[in-house]
Amino acid sequence: MQIRDEIVARVDRLPPALQEQVLRYVASLEAAPKGEPGTALLPFVGLLDHASAQEMLRHRGRVRASRCQRLVDSCSTPTL
Repeated sequence: MQIRDEIVARVDRLPPALQEQVLRYVASLEAAPKGEPGTALLPFVGLLDHASAQEMLRHRGRVRASRCQRLVDSCSTPTL
């Protein structure tokens, strides 16, 4: 059995609500941002040492946490 046929057969057995959920999931896969293929990144191999890469990841984590906190603060601020 082909993959497409297997998917159709399984989805046909689901109730309509779950079929809609499958449809939304497939739509989300189609809309997912596409990244760069690994081969496109090969020219950058070795440009960062391990310590520099770790520092960049820590900084990214701090920025993300700060943005999340601002969002939480803005949602919890009472409006008059």
